[in-house]
Amino acid sequence: METRLLRFPLWAKIATGAVVVTLFVLLLRGMGSLLSPFLWALVAAYLLSPAVRWLSTRTNTRRFWWVLLVYIIAGFLVYTGLNVLVPRLANQINDLQTAAPDFARNASEWIERNGQFNVGTFQVDLRPAEADIVTWFSDVASSISSSVPEIVLG
Repeated sequence: METRLLRFPLWAKIATGAVVVTLFVLLLRGMGSLLSPFLWALVAAYLLSPAVRWLSTRTNTRRFWWVLLVYIIAGFLVYTGLNVLVPRLANQINDLQTAAPDFARNASEWIERNGQFNVGTFQVDLRPAEADIVTWFSDVASSISSSVPEIVLG
């Protein structure tokens, strides 16, 4: 019995590709937050692989042990970094939140003193915008605590 090749027309190949891509995109959208740790693991494996390869060939030790050691060291560094950076960041955020009213007051005073100046032949007057500037600083002070986690983790 003779086998015969099955050939698809171009439109069928394009339609099949479009369906596969659409299903893949829908799958990624549906899994969203579940994929994040796996993507980070892929990035870490990609970035640490050359170091592990170099260490395993240089010392004739099994790759498994170097992977384990490198991941333990990387985890320790991340943990230590977060324990050092997060408290500092929290302190700076609190300082910024408490200093925002002072910024608003200083901006208001500066605008009262220097709010009108000349740029070439044009005269610029910032005094009408003073209320908007003070309101902006007040809004920043009130919303900064809620937006910091998004900024840091984003």
